[in-house]
Amino acid sequence: MDDININFDVSDDTFEIHQDKLYLVAVETFNYLEIQESGVSVYFSDDSHVQNLNYQYRGLNQVTDVLSFSNDFEGQYYGDKLDLREGLTEEEFVLPENFQNYLGDIVISFPQACRQSVENNVDLVDELMKLVAHGILHLLGFDHENDNEELEMNYITDSIISLVKNNA
Repeated sequence: MDDININFDVSDDTFEIHQDKLYLVAVETFNYLEIQESGVSVYFSDDSHVQNLNYQYRGLNQVTDVLSFSNDFEGQYYGDKLDLREGLTEEEFVLPENFQNYLGDIVISFPQACRQSVENNVDLVDELMKLVAHGILHLLGFDHENDNEELEMNYITDSIISLVKNNA
């Protein structure tokens, strides 16, 4: 990796986050997509915070597992068009010079990831690895609005996780 910067942060010190494997998944995602220079922040938070962000920026008043806030790709807004992102401006946001290769931010609901790991009968670390890779793919413009897009995202995510596990 030439210049990859991945920052992890947690809102609650009781969240057990194994950053080493998550870091490897993030780096492998960039390798897989042949990205040499980039940065991303991953923030682990609670359901309430993620639900508020989901409502504010997507118009969906529900908890979700992962939200991606890309500097290059605008996500879908599902709420009432009359209240479309109240308080946000139509002006284009200009990134500072030192953020030119910064992809954006990922917010993961740690409690939702815990629930999904139980529902999917997978280890929590595996679920978190999936969410980190999934979030980075969203930052790069990948989506799953239809079956083909979902299949592609799942294939890439599974391939990345397999590479990490086989190299561990």
